[in-house]
Amino acid sequence: MHLKHLNLCMPDVPAAAALFTSVFGFHIIAELGNGAITVLRDDEGFILALNNFARETEYTYPRDFHFGFYMDTREEVNDIYMRLKEGGHTVEHEPRKIRDGWTFYCKLFDTVVVEITHHIKD
Repeated sequence: MHLKHLNLCMPDVPAAAALFTSVFGFHIIAELGNGAITVLRDDEGFILALNNFARETEYTYPRDFHFGFYMDTREEVNDIYMRLKEGGHTVEHEPRKIRDGWTFYCKLFDTVVVEITHHIKD
């Protein structure tokens, strides 16, 4: 079994889609409802749907909810950190060793937390 799809409610779907394409390498495969939903795909076939059907101005996820991207190198983690920070997103701390990864967390659009990590092999 493989987890291959995630749906996120975002207050600004077009801005979120732009971020996921420019920073995380997703490709838009569908845009519907005048900004109500955008469906993206990464190079490994993962589908990310971003929606705001109710036209909400904010969404609140549970306190500890987050999802993560595993990068191939520390340099990729550092690069994404800089792009997110320069883009004005809430970055909790610089990348650092956490458990078995080179990791940082970022709150995107004051809505949902994403973890960016590179698994450190012993």
